[in-house]
Amino acid sequence: MLILAMAWILSLETRAQKVKIKPEAPQPTKGQGLFKTEKYDLLTLAMHEVYEHYNQAQDYFKKQNYDLAGASLRVMEFYLSGTKNILPGQITVWEKDKAAKTITLDKAKYIATVDRLNHYSQQVQAGLAKGQWLQAGGNQPDPMMETCVGCHLSNQVPTDFHRDTDFKILTKLMHEIYYHYRDAGPLLQQERWDQALDLFVVLDPYLEQIPNHIPAVNQDQQPIDKALFLQAHQELTRFTHDMVEKLRTRSWQQGKPLPPPRIVVDNCYACHDKVVKIPSPW
Repeated sequence: MLILAMAWILSLETRAQKVKIKPEAPQPTKGQGLFKTEKYDLLTLAMHEVYEHYNQAQDYFKKQNYDLAGASLRVMEFYLSGTKNILPGQITVWEKDKAAKTITLDKAKYIATVDRLNHYSQQVQAGLAKGQWLQAGGNQPDPMMETCVGCHLSNQVPTDFHRDTDFKILTKLMHEIYYHYRDAGPLLQQERWDQALDLFVVLDPYLEQIPNHIPAVNQDQQPIDKALFLQAHQELTRFTHDMVEKLRTRSWQQGKPLPPPRIVVDNCYACHDKVVKIPSPW
C-alpha cells in the first residue's frame, strides 16, 4: 500500500505536464518541463535548503530544543550531501542591466567544502547533548555563513534573501513543506525511516507561521478565501503530525500502515486552484 501510494505521488510529473502556467507566473527553465531537472536549478534549491535548516537548527538551539536542532542539522546534511552529484560544470549568471557571464565551477574544491561543512555539523551535533553549540575559534566567521557568502562571492553569483510581503513569506513556507514531502517519498520507498522522520519532524515552524501570513489577495490581486485556507492548513498539520507519530512509533509494524499521501497532494492542487487562484509550479 505504501509503495503504491508513494508511486502515485511521484507520478504527478506526468499529470503536471498538462498544467498551463500564466505568462506572469514563475516559469521553469526553458526545455525542462514543469519539474526542475537542470543541475543548477537543483543545486540552487538544495543549497537554499541547507541554509534554511542551519538557521532553523540555531533557532531550536536557542530555545533549548536540542532534539529538533539535531534533526534540522541532519536534514541540512541530507540536502548538502546530495549536491555533490548535481554540480554543473559551468553556470551562466544573468544580472539586471549586465551582460550574461559563464562561470566554470571547481568540483573538487566544492566537494571539499561540502565535506568540511558536514564535519562541522557532526561536531555541532556532538555538543548538543551537552547543551553546547560549537563556536568558531577567535574572530573566525560562522562556518556556514563563510561557506555561503564565500561561494557566492568567489563564483560571482548574486544572492537574494529578501522575503518581505505576506504572499512571499507564505509561498516560501508552503514550498518548504512541499519539498520535504517530495523528498521524503523516495526515503520511505527505500525504508530509510529515520531520515524521512527528520524531514517531517522539522516542519512545525513552517506550519505554525502560515496562519500569520495569509494575505487578503494573491499576486494577481484576486481575493484569497482565508477560512478555506485555514481549513486546508489544519488538515495538513494533523496529517503531518500523524506521519511523525507513525514514523516514531513504527506503528506500521503493528499492522497500522502509514496513511496515503493523497491529502497532501490534494491540498497543494486544491489550494492553488480554489484558494489562492494561482497556477501550480509542477
